Amino acid sequence: DIIWNAVVGGYGEDGRAQRELRGTGLPFTGPTDLAAALATQKHHAKEVLRRAGVKTPVARLVERGDAMAMAPELFRVCPMPAIVKPADRGGSRNFAGTRKNGRT
Repeated sequence: DIIWNAVVGGYGEDGRAQRELRGTGLPFTGPTDLAAALATQKHHAKEVLRRAGVKTPVARLVERGDAMAMAPELFRVCPMPAIVKPADRGGSRNFAGTRKNGRT
């Protein structure tokens, strides 16, 4: 027997569903609960990958409300076009892209 995990969204992507599946003792498809939880925290996942020698794109963690103050640095160090995503959501929820000139 195996559990086919096809749950998506917050519960299915942040490790909660995987933790419950692990508790059944049956094998299941998809990541472990720890891997799923880490993957939804993009900044932390990037750091783990970087330490393991995996090349990742240029990125900056911007705290809510700091974007305008950090804009000059962001435009200087981040290549355009750029993708802007929440640090703590799975998939491509609430992401924005920029054009080559930095405008959305």
